[in-house]
Amino acid sequence: MRNPEATPELIRVTVLFAGMLVMFLVIVAWLWDLQVVRNSAFMSELNRQSVRRVRIPAWRGRIFDRAGVCLADNRPSYSIALYLEEMRQSGRLKRTIDRVEAVVQELSVQLGVAPQVNRTQIEKHVREQRLLPLLAFKDVGDAVVAKWAEKLGDIPGVDLVIDPMRTYPLGASAGHTIGYVGRGGQTDADDPVRFDYQFAEKEMEGKSGLEKIYDEALQGTPGWELLRIDAFQFKHKVEEGAKPQPGRDLLLTIDSRLQKLAEDVLGREPGSLIISDPNTGEVLAMASEPRYDLNDFVPRISSQRWAELTRDDRKPLLNRPVQQYYAPGSTFKMVVALAALTNNRSTPEVVHHCIGHIEVGGTRMHCAVRTGHGDLQLRGAIERSCNVYFFDLGRDTGWDHIQHMAESMGFGHRTGIELGPQVEKPGILPGDTWKRKEYGSRWTEGDTCNGSIGQGYLSVTPIQMAAAIGCIANGGKLMRPRLVAGVRDPATDLVERTQPEVLNELAWPPAALKLIRDGMYDVIHADHGTGRSARVPNVQYAAKTGTAQFGQRGNNQYHAWMVAYAPFESPKYVITLVLDSSDAAGVSAAPRMKRVIEGLFPPGGPS
Repeated sequence: MRNPEATPELIRVTVLFAGMLVMFLVIVAWLWDLQVVRNSAFMSELNRQSVRRVRIPAWRGRIFDRAGVCLADNRPSYSIALYLEEMRQSGRLKRTIDRVEAVVQELSVQLGVAPQVNRTQIEKHVREQRLLPLLAFKDVGDAVVAKWAEKLGDIPGVDLVIDPMRTYPLGASAGHTIGYVGRGGQTDADDPVRFDYQFAEKEMEGKSGLEKIYDEALQGTPGWELLRIDAFQFKHKVEEGAKPQPGRDLLLTIDSRLQKLAEDVLGREPGSLIISDPNTGEVLAMASEPRYDLNDFVPRISSQRWAELTRDDRKPLLNRPVQQYYAPGSTFKMVVALAALTNNRSTPEVVHHCIGHIEVGGTRMHCAVRTGHGDLQLRGAIERSCNVYFFDLGRDTGWDHIQHMAESMGFGHRTGIELGPQVEKPGILPGDTWKRKEYGSRWTEGDTCNGSIGQGYLSVTPIQMAAAIGCIANGGKLMRPRLVAGVRDPATDLVERTQPEVLNELAWPPAALKLIRDGMYDVIHADHGTGRSARVPNVQYAAKTGTAQFGQRGNNQYHAWMVAYAPFESPKYVITLVLDSSDAAGVSAAPRMKRVIEGLFPPGGPS
């Protein structure tokens, strides 16, 4: 017989089973959504949270002179590093920080050197950069490396790492040109638009000179690696990565032998000496005295050394060939002569009589020879550097013509040498407009006389003067001075060469150019030449001395100039020498010019 009470029980069981079945289907559907439908989205979020991209710096490109002598290189720098994922302690981060600090102190005792991190730095590293190794002892010497390898090489989480460190084999030689490097103030990891690095070591970057101007080429391409991390931000494993590519090499026009010659000639005398090729604009040597050792800046300069450099009255950080303004003195007289002859304001045969001075606007303006030179034509006036002749020639020519000629020869503008417009100064090429703006007064006849002998408001840089003399030497082509011959890819050895660049071509009358050159020849080889003490047997060359007074009148401070090109018939070299504060150029600059010529043309040696 059927039990009437079984029906409600069956209904309850059926309802319960149906409910469980519905819940099971809901769970299945939810799991399907999680594991199949939204799987890619969750994996992307997981990777974003658990994968970190770490930048690996590239080895910096090297810098060579024209003969292949290395001027800036890299050396291996050995540091002792702590890998925090192998030292982490359970519980709070403080326990890991305590452990790391204890290991650092133990290493310090065993190695006999002070650590380069303190607890604050350790804590900051653990909290913010724990994926990266902590460099507790940086750039250690060979003795420390040997001691570590002998006694401490098996400490868990401690290892020796090798990083590139910039080194300058020739120390201070060509230092102002090469420049120096330092740790970057900002890494590309701080720029999410360019790179997606969560962690990056600050790389060495150029801070001055060619190191700075060509920093991008020298830097190379950084490598990277993806690190899988756990929930506590410690490294779990390396997923993938790419090796860094070294930077490109810089090939300079500088000749390290001639650079040393220039620096030896200057000695400890503050000044500038440039040796260049008038036909290509290549700078073969560019010395600035005083100098500083580039290695002082690697990896960073000490505060004491920086204070010494910045407080030195001799201004060793100043790159005199491109940054220092000088009144050009009598070296500017060739510009005045070319302006006069080109604009038909005078002829080579015109005679001016020098009695040792002239009167202009109630002011007596003197010649270097107070008793006067007597009657002179232009060639003799260049040979003897007669001020009175050029006072008269300047007035006859007019400052507008002189100013235009000077500008066409590069004065008043940066030459564009590869040290950057922030470094190179444009000089001052004054005129009526300039004077009205600066002083609120008009240009006077006295200003023209002063400018005609390279004094007054006129200021030039040595590199401008080198380019202008090169223009006279090569027949009228104003070449852009060049320091870089090319950039080389170390992987393929292919070189991207730079090319000579003509800034301006001047159509001087051949007779006018010949007269100027002959006058400069006489400066060295004639009996009354102001540079005759710079004669070198069997070497014929042309030159011009210049002495420019500066400071307050009567204090007898002078810039001593001497410019030259050699050999006379087929010029290969232009030499531009200026001493900051010295005697008259014939006394102080000429003996130094003689040493340069002897170095360029040694008896029986290559020229």
